[in-house]
Parts: sequence; structure tokens; C-alpha cells
Amino acid sequence: MTKAKLTCPKCGKDEYVEMPTTYCQIFYKCGFCSKMIETEDGFCCVFCSYSDVRCPYSQKHDEQIRTFRMDIINVGKV
Repeated sequence: MTKAKLTCPKCGKDEYVEMPTTYCQIFYKCGFCSKMIETEDGFCCVFCSYSDVRCPYSQKHDEQIRTFRMDIINVGKV
């Protein structure tokens, strides 16, 4: 998923934004209040910080972790 509902922490307005697929975006200028949004501590980007969907990088990482866990579970069943 590359589209996200980004909620500005300054004005509270929601914007539907296309997420980059090749990098983590650490700054974003709100289309409503024009304030610069910055990534929260502990998150890789503004989408993981303030949107309804994690960024493509994190989504891919989550899928790799799920696959790895399933491999471990299946090895235990052999």
C-alpha cells in the first residue's frame, strides 16, 4: 500500500498522501497549515509517526519478520 491518510499533529487535518517507496520521508509540509511535520522519536518516517498505514519500508520489514517466524514454527513441527 503506497497511499496513506496522514494526520497533521499541528492542525489535526487529514491529507491523503502518496508514500515514497524507495526512502523514508522524515519531513513533510502540511497542505493545510503549511507547518513542517517531523518524524517522532522512535519512528523511521512521518508516515509511521502520523498516518493510518506504515511506510512501504516498514511494511516490507514486517512481512520479512512474519515469514521468518513462520519458518521457525514450521521447523519445530517437523
